[in-house]
Amino acid sequence: MSDSAPPVSSAAPASDAGLDATHTGDRAYLHQLGYQQELRRALGFFSSFAVQWTCIAVAGGLALSMGAGLVQVGGVFIFAWLIGGGLQMVVGLSVAEGVSAYPLAGGSYQIINRIIGGKKGVGWQIGWWLVVAHIAAVATEAYGIAPFILSWFHITLTGHWPTFGFAMILIVLSTILNLTAVKIAAWFNNTVGVVAEFLAIGIVILGVLVAVIFTGAHFNAGSVLTSTDGVLAKGHSTFLPFLFALLVPVFVISGFDVNGTAGEETGQAARNVPKAMLIANFSTFAIGTVIVLFTTLMVHSFPTAVTQPDVIRYALAPGLGSATAEIFEILAVVSLFVNMMILQLTAARVMWAQARDGQAPFPRALTKLSKDHVPVTAVIVAAVIGALLIVYTGLLTVLLSMVAILWAAGYAVLVAVLIYAKWRDLLPERPFRNGRWSPLVDWVALIWSVIFCIILIKSNPKDIGWGFVGTIVIGIILYYVLIPSSRRGILRDVRADSEIEESDVTNLESGS
Repeated sequence: MSDSAPPVSSAAPASDAGLDATHTGDRAYLHQLGYQQELRRALGFFSSFAVQWTCIAVAGGLALSMGAGLVQVGGVFIFAWLIGGGLQMVVGLSVAEGVSAYPLAGGSYQIINRIIGGKKGVGWQIGWWLVVAHIAAVATEAYGIAPFILSWFHITLTGHWPTFGFAMILIVLSTILNLTAVKIAAWFNNTVGVVAEFLAIGIVILGVLVAVIFTGAHFNAGSVLTSTDGVLAKGHSTFLPFLFALLVPVFVISGFDVNGTAGEETGQAARNVPKAMLIANFSTFAIGTVIVLFTTLMVHSFPTAVTQPDVIRYALAPGLGSATAEIFEILAVVSLFVNMMILQLTAARVMWAQARDGQAPFPRALTKLSKDHVPVTAVIVAAVIGALLIVYTGLLTVLLSMVAILWAAGYAVLVAVLIYAKWRDLLPERPFRNGRWSPLVDWVALIWSVIFCIILIKSNPKDIGWGFVGTIVIGIILYYVLIPSSRRGILRDVRADSEIEESDVTNLESGS
C-alpha cells in the first residue's frame, strides 16, 4: 500500500469520486483530502474497536437505563430491545460506509461537508449537534454516577451541589487522562475500560448461569416475556409504551462514528475503522440481548424493579448475593467513566476538525495541540461546557433526552447525504461497502432514525422538541455570527504550513 506524501492541495477537489481510500496509504490519502498528518496515528485495530466498545458500554448503559424500558412494558421490553437494537445495527451499517470513505477527524461533520459542500453549513450544524450530544452525555454521566461511587464508601449525596462537586471531580479526572499521550489514553481505555466491561458482562451471563445451575436460583417462566402484568393496568394499550421502550436501545447503542472521529489517529483507517465499529456494535447488541433476557427472567417483582436505580443489581442480588451484585455495579460504573473519557475526546476532535477548517470561533486556540499531539484546548473547552451544563438541575432531564435526539437526527442527516452521494456516484473508492443491500440498508436506517426522533419528541414535546429547536437556532447563530463569511465552507486546512507540525508516527499495521 502506497503511503508517499504528496504536497497538500491548496484547495479541496470539486468531487472526491476519483479518490481511492482502498489502495492509498493513510498519510497520502489525508494529503489528498487537503490535510497534513498532525495527530499521532498510534491506534491499531484493537484500539479502534475498544473506542467504539467503551463508547457503547452496554453493561453500564443497561444498568442505568433498563428500568426505563421495564417501567413501560415490563417483560415485553425484550422485544423492544430486539427491534430497536436491530434497527440501530442497520444505522451502523450505513454509517460504516461513510467513515470508510472519509476516515477523518470530525466524523459526520467532515463526511457531509465533503459530499454537499461546506458553504451550505449543513455539515457544520451536524458537527455542532454531535458536539453538544457528546458533551451533554459527559455531563449527565458524571452527575449520574457520582452518587453510585460515593455510596460504595457509605456516603449519601442528598443535594444538588454536593453531587455537582463530585461530578466535577470526575470531569477533571477525565480531562487529565485525555490530555495525556494518545497511546497512554488508549492503554487506559483498552485495559481498564474494556476489562471492566467484560467482567461486568461475565458476572451477568456466567454468574446467572452458575446461580441457576448450582445454587437453586431460578428463572421466571418464559411467559413473563409476553406479559405486562404489574406494570400496565389491565386493558391498557401497549402501543405507545412499547414505542417509548424502543428508546432504550438507542440510548445504549449509539455514537456510531465515535471511532470514525479518531480516523486520523488509526492505522489503515479506511479498513480498520468500519470493521472495528461493526464488530463492536453487533457484539454489544448480542451481549446486551443476553443481559436483558437474563435480567428479565431473574426479576422477582416488576413493580419493585422499576423503582430501582440499578435494575440489574436488583435482579442479581437474590441469586448471586449482594456482594457480587455490588461488584457488577462497580464495574459498570467504571466502564461508564471510561465512556465519559471517550465522549469528551470525541467532542474535542470534532471541535478541532472544525477549527482546522476555520469553521469555529477562535480557530488558532482550538487547533492547539500538546507536545503529544492531543487537541488540548478543545479537550478543556469540552470539560468547561460539560461542567456548565450541570450547574442547573432543571437541565439534566432535558440534556439526557437531547443526547439521544441529537445523535439520531445527526445520523439521519448523514444517511440521507450518503444516499444522495451514492445516487450521484460522489463517494471515493472505499474498502467497506454494503454491496447490493446498500439501498435497503440506507433507507431503513433513514426511516428508523426519523421515526425515532418523532417518538422521542412525542414522549416530551415541550423539553425535547423545543430543546432540539433551540440547539439548531444556537448553532445557526454561532455559525453566522461568530464565524466570518470568509472562513465559512472551507474544506481544507486554513493555516499556513509554518503553523503545522506533521506527526512523525507511522501507521500501525495491527494492535495498539
